[in-house]
Amino acid sequence: MELNEFLNNIKGKVIIAGIGNPLRGDDAVGLYIVKELKNKINAVLIDCEDRLERFIEEIIQHKPDTIIFIDALHMHHEPGCVVFLSEENLQHPEISTH
Repeated sequence: MELNEFLNNIKGKVIIAGIGNPLRGDDAVGLYIVKELKNKINAVLIDCEDRLERFIEEIIQHKPDTIIFIDALHMHHEPGCVVFLSEENLQHPEISTH
């Protein structure tokens, strides 16, 4: 999925959750992006660090139509590659902190 297609499909109230560990280099990319987006877009921004599960209730209370998780992944792509995944793209959707 390309960036423009992804952005055009977003409707309603949006939450962007930045995920990562600020002490682990590029693992903090989600936190960095959420910080950079502050006051620039119309979305609820949440800095989850590496504790997404602690923010589930807050996310639910906002009643979002769309939730975007930004995190570093090991996907055998070039460093810095951006990948857009939707629930339809996940082979085995599951919730895990790892």
